[in-house]
Amino acid sequence: MLSKLKWERDLAVNLGSTNTLEAIFALVNAFTTAWHLAEWTSYAVDPTSIATGGLGEYRADVVRRCPELRFCDQVANTVKHRQRLRGNDPGIIARSMVRSVLRRREDYAGPPVHLALVFDPRIRDAAGEHSAIAVIDTVIDFWAGELERLQLTRRVNHPPNG
Repeated sequence: MLSKLKWERDLAVNLGSTNTLEAIFALVNAFTTAWHLAEWTSYAVDPTSIATGGLGEYRADVVRRCPELRFCDQVANTVKHRQRLRGNDPGIIARSMVRSVLRRREDYAGPPVHLALVFDPRIRDAAGEHSAIAVIDTVIDFWAGELERLQLTRRVNHPPNG
């Protein structure tokens, strides 16, 4: 999964100048993979962790050690769910990752006309604005160290389907 995260990050960077939906999707996928690495890691350490509540404890621990994972949680879960069961974090604004360019035509008296989506990889919180790519880079470094710490760098363990 760490290799997948690195690939998605590189894809987002390489596609970034294209201002395409693919660039946006690649970055959202990177945030989603980064967040869900906690599940894979927790399961690899203890296959019963998800069923016994250990995943929640592990997630809280990794977020404490890598606060940038808050951004990953916010992006991953607000993109795929209409309403978050655990609530939305109003302190994190990820919609700046996709800026909608609006302009009023001279011959049109109505509301501004949508021109384009612009890939704008930034994310904001109370501390200010952050490069989404820099956030992902920090999270990649964290997960690389965490997997090394847990001696999971060469071990592959897939959770069961379902």
